[in-house]
Order: sequence, then structure tokens, then C-alpha cells
Amino acid sequence: MSYMDEFFPVLSNIDGRNEFERLIYGDVGVVRIGRPVILRRLSNCHCACWDGVTGGPISYCSYCKGEGYEFTEETDMMFVTDGVTPMYKAGVFGGGQYPLDRWGQSDASKATAFCSYRLFLDYERYTFKTQKRYDKLLLLKVDGEGEQVFPQIVTEQFKIINVVPRFGEMGKVEFVELNMEKEDL
Repeated sequence: MSYMDEFFPVLSNIDGRNEFERLIYGDVGVVRIGRPVILRRLSNCHCACWDGVTGGPISYCSYCKGEGYEFTEETDMMFVTDGVTPMYKAGVFGGGQYPLDRWGQSDASKATAFCSYRLFLDYERYTFKTQKRYDKLLLLKVDGEGEQVFPQIVTEQFKIINVVPRFGEMGKVEFVELNMEKEDL
């Protein structure tokens, strides 16, 4: 160790991605804040049930579940806050309250979710609106300990309106914020 090292020790930077994922997924000594969800990513390809004459899908289609587009689904963990989604200025109000809550107004049809950067590596798809339909987020039923119940039971469904990457050290995406609107199941 040189003389300068004693006065100016090399400090390691906190890895924001790693710390965020420890919060979402849990770790030794860190209680998980994420909840199980299904992320339904709709493609831009119509399902075979799509009716070009009526311009819509068959609502009871077993492949697309009435979405009208082919999709993939993956189960993951996200932190979801109800009644909080600033559609007009995304990402400003992440404190767990709807902006007008102080004046007695709240919006139960809105929500904000926070997830790992790995789930939305192609966030430009949402920024530049290249998708034809909104992707969906389905909240899964959990037991009293916060563990997922099997078989999977969907308790709420949201369409993802906006995807906001949150940048950190060296300009890398640390985590992603999703602004959502509730849909009927």
C-alpha cells in the first residue's frame, strides 16, 4: 500500500442494478419487496382468429385469449404501487401516492411497477411506440407469506402504457418503471 492509499482509499461504487434486484427478488438479510407477476408481451402479428371484416379477434380464442395478437408470457417479480401513475409526466411521482392524494383524490385504476432492467432491454419499443397493442401485466395471487399460490390465479390485469428506463452510474439502465392502467379481467 502506498502513502496515498491511506489518505485516499479506493472505494468501490455501489452497483445499482445489483442492489435493486436484491430488493425485488430478496437475498440473504434482505426481505423481498417484489411480488409475482406475469408479463404478457404482445407481438405485432395477428392471431389466426383475427377477423379482417370486423377488425377484431374472437373473444373466446384459446390461443390469444381475445387479445387478437400472438403473445408470449413470462413469470417474474415486480414491485407494484396502486393508484400511482403519472401518465402526464412519467417517473416523477414514485413515492407510493397518487399526485392528488393530498387533496382527497386517488385513482385506483392506475398503478406503477418497478422491475429489473433485464425485462425491458428493448425499451425503445415503448418510447417510440412501435408496438400495435399494449403489453399486459397480470398480478398473481399470493398467500399470507407473499409466496405465489399454485395453480396460478390472476387477481388484476393492467395494460402497460409507458416504460421509463431509469439511468444510473455511467449512463446504464439501473431499473425500469412501468406506468399502467387497470383493465377488466
